[in-house]
Amino acid sequence: MLLLRNKSLASLSFLALLMSGCGSLPTFDHLDAVPAHRVPQTLLGPSKSDMQEISLSRLRRSPTGVYELGPNDILGVYIETILGNAGDVPPVHFPEDGEQEPAIGYPVPIREDGTIALPLIPPIDVAGLTLADTQELIRKAYTVDRRILPPGASRIIVTLIKRRQHRVLVVREEGGATSRVNGTQEVIKRGAGYVVDLPAYENDLLHALNETGGLPGMDAQNEVLIIRGGAM
Repeated sequence: MLLLRNKSLASLSFLALLMSGCGSLPTFDHLDAVPAHRVPQTLLGPSKSDMQEISLSRLRRSPTGVYELGPNDILGVYIETILGNAGDVPPVHFPEDGEQEPAIGYPVPIREDGTIALPLIPPIDVAGLTLADTQELIRKAYTVDRRILPPGASRIIVTLIKRRQHRVLVVREEGGATSRVNGTQEVIKRGAGYVVDLPAYENDLLHALNETGGLPGMDAQNEVLIIRGGAM
């Protein structure tokens, strides 16, 4: 009987401690509360229910079936008896990055105006053409227009040694460093700039992000500004 009484006293003491602890908790009854449905729309964030997930493929350029030439491309051109002696083996160029196939011919850069300079003929405009179109245009210039080479008897090869590149400046502001201020840790946002060279047909937003650290984090601002030639 004494044991039961001691247990009852202990239980009552524990309940008394709980009640005193609840009484010491702060209350917010004195603060004016505003129901959520009465908060002005200007103070509310955008509704996530209206958001749609976009495919990452929309951040890149649409792939094309053929490569169209442009300024700063470097071609490999072999024209028997013109660029290379008869019977010689054409030079072979192996790409440094390993993403392109080996190219055949002597280096011929496409100039800023989209033309190439070859011996004994006027400059040829190849901007916007494919490799096959360029090869046929060179063949016509040497065999039909100028009659320097006999039709069908000369070997003419046109390949691509190096694709043109686009230099892009990427400024990212979602990166941050953790520092301790007044005893608490805070994340200080800092911008970071990168200069990257993107090959033709890969100069898009997805490749620019991948080259500079990947996609933004969940706490990054949901916007991207693209500036071309000083205009957005």
